[in-house]
Amino acid sequence: MAIARPVYFRIAQNRLMWIPFYVFSLREDRQSGMLTPSYGRRPLSFGSTTTEWEVRNLGYYFAPSDYWDLTLAADLRQQTGWVGRSKLSYARRYHFNGAVEGRVQNNIDQRAWWLSLRHRQQLSDSASLQGSGTFQGQQDFQRDNGTYLDDRLKRTMRSNVRFDKRWREAGWSLSAGASQTKNLDTEVSDIVLPEFSLRANRKALFGDAGRDGPWYTRFYYDGNARLRNTRKTTPTEETDRTRADASVRLSTQQRPVEWLNLNASFNSSWRDQDLRSGTAEGIRTDQLSTTATLSQTVYGLFHPGIGRVTALRHVVKPDIGITFGATRADSGGIGFSGRSRPWDATRRLTLRLSNSLWAKYLQGPDGEEEAKARLAQLNLSTSYDFDREQRPLSDLVTSLTLEAGRRFNSRLSLRSEFYDDEDELQSLPRVRQFEVTTTFRAVNARTGRSGRSGQENSRSRNSGTSRDDDFGFESGLQEDIGDRDRGRSFLISHYYSRRRSLTTTSRRSWLRASVGTSVARVWNLNYSINYNLHAPGLSLTQRDRITAELLSIQRAFHDWTATLNIEPSRLIQDRTFYFKAQFKEIPQLRFERGDRRGVGS
Repeated sequence: MAIARPVYFRIAQNRLMWIPFYVFSLREDRQSGMLTPSYGRRPLSFGSTTTEWEVRNLGYYFAPSDYWDLTLAADLRQQTGWVGRSKLSYARRYHFNGAVEGRVQNNIDQRAWWLSLRHRQQLSDSASLQGSGTFQGQQDFQRDNGTYLDDRLKRTMRSNVRFDKRWREAGWSLSAGASQTKNLDTEVSDIVLPEFSLRANRKALFGDAGRDGPWYTRFYYDGNARLRNTRKTTPTEETDRTRADASVRLSTQQRPVEWLNLNASFNSSWRDQDLRSGTAEGIRTDQLSTTATLSQTVYGLFHPGIGRVTALRHVVKPDIGITFGATRADSGGIGFSGRSRPWDATRRLTLRLSNSLWAKYLQGPDGEEEAKARLAQLNLSTSYDFDREQRPLSDLVTSLTLEAGRRFNSRLSLRSEFYDDEDELQSLPRVRQFEVTTTFRAVNARTGRSGRSGQENSRSRNSGTSRDDDFGFESGLQEDIGDRDRGRSFLISHYYSRRRSLTTTSRRSWLRASVGTSVARVWNLNYSINYNLHAPGLSLTQRDRITAELLSIQRAFHDWTATLNIEPSRLIQDRTFYFKAQFKEIPQLRFERGDRRGVGS
């Protein structure tokens, strides 16, 4: 089913353009059809200042089946020939899926190609095979022909294949694979062929009876082993290595009473960096760790009866932990054998304190619905190392969070040291690192019409759900702002940090602000700025203090919308802008123009 009707491009009541016949399909599933072409200028190559005209995306999309589809397209260029593109995607649920994508460039003096493969096969309920790879015949193919910036900047090619097998009841898993990574700039490649990994998942030694079982059922074991053969190739040399490692761990978790937690583990591992080398020896490492933690939670409940606030709850949770650890590394021998060395023991006392304040209040038009919100959270932690000779008492880490619904939020982070520059213990700690971020937001959401163009504004493939704490400049100058139709909004955030070292003290401070409003339901104005408050040598009015800025103006007409993005502080010097005119009903039909150039160029 489809609807056929004309489409108009109008300003006020004046028709400037008319499409006499356009089909609006009512189907929601995939369907075959012509691709939407585009027309514009592109640089001849990456970083080139010379441009050429290009007609892009001439082609057809085939969707003959629910299991596969095919896209065929071509880009026609004024000076550098043409580029053909094809992509085949296929999938069958619970069985396999994948894609094959290829591109061919027919230049005046040469041809180049690019190929990408991806496949995943579900062999059974417990076994799968997957692989992917990217190949190209010219080093700069993607950099010269990529559409998006991240594609043009990607200079590493990766290919891999992997087989996975799991034995769920036994708790074992096996993985075998191979991979290759190549840097296109340095011409350094790393090949892994093959790589085997065997893992034993954590299981109970004497049967798992859950929390209600006897204490000896909470002893567990797990382990893994891996063999990896690698070849590293550079323009001058080639290096082969065969690495192996294995580990076994025993652990237990006990809670004899509600306020006491006991954890213990013993891990023995072995590794050899190169089995082929007769000089390198395997290294065995044993690690023993035991921790006893005493914790308790204390609640305080108050009923102030202030407005709609019915109750305040204060939660305090002190935590004291004692940790004993021992490590030794033995070289020589094969597997878990080797020469015996003494243990290196560590003893540590950890102190933590958590405070949180919650409010329970009534909401809704009748005040009958109960809700709760966190007002404040204060955490403190430090530790004492009994085996450290200098500065055994570690820094005091403090974090404080203040919240007032969705409008106000402030986060404070402190790191204080107990010693002076001469490593002498002080009576009071001094602040070494200080960070605070404060944010205030006000959003007057508007219910009512929601233009279709608002859903199509964000054409970036990375676009996601808009959040209340997004700043407009974060989407970039060359992108539109999505979700404009949410009414008036105001957001301001301040950040300040100070870090002190032995020789210097560094400070950072900036202010971020964003405001958005609608005028007469047809104009949408958005302005955002990031302003550096701490810039020694710069006056408060200098333009260099502005690190990011965006003014976006959108005008909605009857059938289409127009968008203009600029950086006001740099408009005269850089002449930077982005403009888009787009049909509401046919968002694929649009005119875009973006430019960044200096005066006189």
